[in-house]
Amino acid sequence: MHAALTVGDLKAVCSARGFAPEAVGSSALFARDFLSDLGLERVMKALTLSERCALNLLYLAGKPSNVAVFAPAYSDRSAARLWGTFNQVYRPVFAKVKQSLVRTGVVAMTLTSDVLSGKSVLERYEFCVPAAFAPFLPLPFESVEEHPGPGEFNVKALRGPLTRLLDGPDDSGSIGIIDGVLTIDGKPFGLGELRRSRVKSWRKALGKAANHDDALSVAECVGLAVGRLAPCQWVAHEQLDEILRFLDPKHSPAETRTMCENGWECGCLSRMRVGDSILYGPPPALTATGADPASYLSTSPQGGCTVDVEKIPIDDLETVAKISRASIDGGRLVLSPDTPRIGRHSCDVEKTAVGAWLRDRAPAYADAFDLVKRRAGRTILHSNLLIARVGDLSLRVKLKQSLGNDPANFVELHGDYVAFPRDSFEGVRRIVTKAGFAVKLISGSAR
Repeated sequence: MHAALTVGDLKAVCSARGFAPEAVGSSALFARDFLSDLGLERVMKALTLSERCALNLLYLAGKPSNVAVFAPAYSDRSAARLWGTFNQVYRPVFAKVKQSLVRTGVVAMTLTSDVLSGKSVLERYEFCVPAAFAPFLPLPFESVEEHPGPGEFNVKALRGPLTRLLDGPDDSGSIGIIDGVLTIDGKPFGLGELRRSRVKSWRKALGKAANHDDALSVAECVGLAVGRLAPCQWVAHEQLDEILRFLDPKHSPAETRTMCENGWECGCLSRMRVGDSILYGPPPALTATGADPASYLSTSPQGGCTVDVEKIPIDDLETVAKISRASIDGGRLVLSPDTPRIGRHSCDVEKTAVGAWLRDRAPAYADAFDLVKRRAGRTILHSNLLIARVGDLSLRVKLKQSLGNDPANFVELHGDYVAFPRDSFEGVRRIVTKAGFAVKLISGSAR
């Protein structure tokens, strides 16, 4: 950032934030002070609501952006120049961003080095809100109300797909079982994937607002912005109008209430009724709160466990699912240990309350944990796999073709080595012998 600013800009930042004068001539000192909290609270308080919205969206995007992201904060869209070159459209915006945000030290500005891209200097300027600024970044709302209590949360939006799974395969459901793995939208079950699935449902409910090419959709941005509220903080739907103006120039304030209700129905927002008003806040944490695993897990006849999908905390379900094979038996979700996956996660899982319960109460899991511990430090490639060294290129091609060019049947390893299933050995032997080569067998204990 230091190199992208003039001496005048550097002096202005140092003055606004209260840096030592020496920071003007030292990039190291300037970077150290800029990323500190020195003077940050004071300059953040001076931001307008539009500037707060712009900075929140820039921060939530999680990556640098060009000056266009600030356009709604500094221009009337109905009167703004929407034609011409990038410089012609955004030079006035850049001047205001530099004066109000860069020179006050609330946003970082850098100049990218892609001089051969054909972009103008103005296009190459990038802005970001450092992660260290997040605790001081004002909320993008004019006013926030504080009311104790968790409010209302549509738990059916989260539990519904799980309960529908118990009734059998459902192509419309986001949660399913693929090759024994509990999944959401085709990916392993987890808190992150569950949240993304709920936002996806919200985007679908919003219709036109879901079709954005930006890194974050309208639903994601609103959800993340509301998610910055502290516990017991709530906002009326009207407070979202300003940030929605940034996201969708065609947005009508009359649509905000419907958007928030859609967010609640999809499990992305909580709501609280205060008199005749409805306020909105972030959804509750989907984590265990000291619940006894015995209240939502029981031992299955095969030594695994049966899950009560209506009661199990979502993070505990993620913990158990990532070391288990899932199936539906008699309308119940049954999990059994998956030794390879336990090998990847046993250290983390055994430290949890649900992991300890599985070890103590579910015999099949106890045996799997013990097996993994006995094998710790060893490298297990595959129990039904053969590895061969094939130095002749033409022979490698013949072997690959004979096994159908299927990656599951023939894998080329580093150097001259290949791997294939043990069941294919006789076929491989015939091809090698017919090509005039000899087969030499070496056991795993040979030196």
